[in-house]
Amino acid sequence: MLWNDKHRPLDMCDIKPNCSMLCNLARNTPNIIFNGPEGCGKRTRCFAMLRLIYGRSYSGKKEEIELKIKGKKVIQYQCSRGAFHSSLDMNTVTSNDIHILRHQFELLSNKEYYSENVSFKVLILLNCTNLSISAQNMMRKMIDNSQEFLRVYIVTERLSSIRPELISRFFSIRVPVPRKKVLIEIAKDILAVEGGCVSYSRLENIVNRAENIRHLITLLQTNHLHTCLQKKYPQRKLVYNIESRYDFQMSVDRICHFILHRQDGDALIACRDICYKMISNCVDEKDILLHVYDTLDITLECEDDRVRVLEIIEHWDAVLNTGSKCIFHIEACISELMCYFSSV
Repeated sequence: MLWNDKHRPLDMCDIKPNCSMLCNLARNTPNIIFNGPEGCGKRTRCFAMLRLIYGRSYSGKKEEIELKIKGKKVIQYQCSRGAFHSSLDMNTVTSNDIHILRHQFELLSNKEYYSENVSFKVLILLNCTNLSISAQNMMRKMIDNSQEFLRVYIVTERLSSIRPELISRFFSIRVPVPRKKVLIEIAKDILAVEGGCVSYSRLENIVNRAENIRHLITLLQTNHLHTCLQKKYPQRKLVYNIESRYDFQMSVDRICHFILHRQDGDALIACRDICYKMISNCVDEKDILLHVYDTLDITLECEDDRVRVLEIIEHWDAVLNTGSKCIFHIEACISELMCYFSSV
């Protein structure tokens, strides 16, 4: 399991900065904009507040929604819906954001309330950097008309992308990059759980390289996996066409060979065929990505390359959680890895 998911704080008490202020806001429940750099905990704070308001019953499941608008046009989009909230990634709906947002407001306003203590629902809008002006104007009107039974949480990296007229309806929370001291405490807590052993100088070097919390956890996992794999396979190298290797690992080695040495269309097609065969033989798609990472991690000497590989694998591993078109996601992951190594 990826450490960024495993060690994501769920409760408000696990989030040290802004904890008391967020608890007070959860009681008074205004509309909130979480803004700040990437990977610093905006989304984590947003969902921790949701958990504080609604308890464990806040969780939702992903749904595919078909929306029919005038002119018989059909829009398909994904959202995560629960009894009390709806969560929407605006990066996936940029061209039709005004229609989809209006539909979400209607869904939340028409549903009955399931909580005895809280008489409102929450609409969470993630990645609102590219929200259109028309959608923002519509949101302003809808918020004014539904403030008694609906709250809106916006997550964005740039507050300047939101119009002042809309910002005036929100309480803004800035989530900055944590200080070095806080990052070291986070790293120590994670290593204590995972049983990792890192010298203080090495830990300080990792913290200095980290751009944000997400990057820090990625660096820690990369360092931990690399250490564990080298202990387990001290002399292992990529080997091809050896009959004693079992088919699965030999297939993974072939994919890694194409990624590192043959970044072209024919190589990508060959990798897709290999993945098709593995999936048809009941190999889990997440196991494919994990073993590709393990093999590349042992082979690569540059730590920056290992970190970048883990970031790419981590992204597509999260995409696989949507549960659809796994072969296309694996192919896209391999393609991105090929593009990276062709530019190195």
